[in-house]
Amino acid sequence: MIVVGLDTGRESHWFHALSTDKVSLSQGQLPNETGSYQGWAEMLESVDPCIRLVLEAKNGYASPLDQYLVGRGWEVVAVTAGAVKTYREKVMRQHNKTDGTDAEAIARLGLELAPRTTQASQPRLELRRLTRWRVRLVKDLTRERNRLRRCIAAYFPELTVDRMPNLKAGYLLTLFELHPDPRVIAALGVERLAANLREHGCRRVPTRALVDFVALAARNCYESPERGVLVQEAALLARRIKGLERDIADIDALIEQSGGEEPGVADLAARTGVSTVQSASVLSEVQDILNFASDDKLASYAGLALKRDQTGRTRNRLHPQMVANRYLKRHLLSMAHTRLMHDARSKAYYKRKIREGKTHLQALRALARHLIRLVYYVLKRRALS
Repeated sequence: MIVVGLDTGRESHWFHALSTDKVSLSQGQLPNETGSYQGWAEMLESVDPCIRLVLEAKNGYASPLDQYLVGRGWEVVAVTAGAVKTYREKVMRQHNKTDGTDAEAIARLGLELAPRTTQASQPRLELRRLTRWRVRLVKDLTRERNRLRRCIAAYFPELTVDRMPNLKAGYLLTLFELHPDPRVIAALGVERLAANLREHGCRRVPTRALVDFVALAARNCYESPERGVLVQEAALLARRIKGLERDIADIDALIEQSGGEEPGVADLAARTGVSTVQSASVLSEVQDILNFASDDKLASYAGLALKRDQTGRTRNRLHPQMVANRYLKRHLLSMAHTRLMHDARSKAYYKRKIREGKTHLQALRALARHLIRLVYYVLKRRALS
């Protein structure tokens, strides 16, 4: 077996390959580009097809590479940065930190790990690609909405935060795309604005909201040299947000199409009461439920199991794990939030945790941990049937 230590970076990775008798086979830099992965992997596989890749569990820079190598049958193991530092300084006696020394320390640490008895099954990599793509688009959408709010507040101060409507409304984005300037809004009037919005595809145009907009625009007296630039920026951001919403809708359609072929998605959606997209997102990160011996193992993988610290003066301090599958944790928290809004039992469980003195985030995390038992039961039953 070959153990490859990988020190990940934004533009390139530094790798160090060792044999089981700690003989250095290859080392160097690997560009973080999809085109460079295949030749590098084939070079190592020509020496020994059984390969373990060990990398630091941080920064997420290795996510395209590790999924590619898992698809080729490699064993991928993540270790914490603190363990690498301790091993390099206390075992290797190497206090100079470079990318090369870190890669060698990761590889030597990987040699001491116990061998995996069975290869983890990951049959839903294409579904995972779609769901992770959707996560990135949703993050971009949230960031652009916040930028639009700041931009509007900079040149339209009468539209304060408490009067700022939800930027998820389609008519509002179309309004700022067509007429971002308050002076234009005041000059056109309610009837003309409503007609323009209907011409551009807005089916429902709330007249009362437009009356308030026109009144606020008429009172707007903010003038500055950068007003014109801010108005143009608001129009471009509104157009960008509408484009991202269309992309997310297209991704949702692809996820529902791919998830419809997975029987576990339908079972999970029926038992938990969430959408097909949320069920498919959870299943895409879990992959094969038989890889987890219990729901506790699944909770630990998702970062929802509490970690116990008991050393020195610290006694039984519990805190959430920092190293986890952040995508699965995000999907489970989203599922918990959906259940909190629509399920009576989940609301009662959440309120009970709040009465115990927990914060909103702690109670939501506890609800997500509670839902893991249901998710594990449903997927395990489907896998064994």
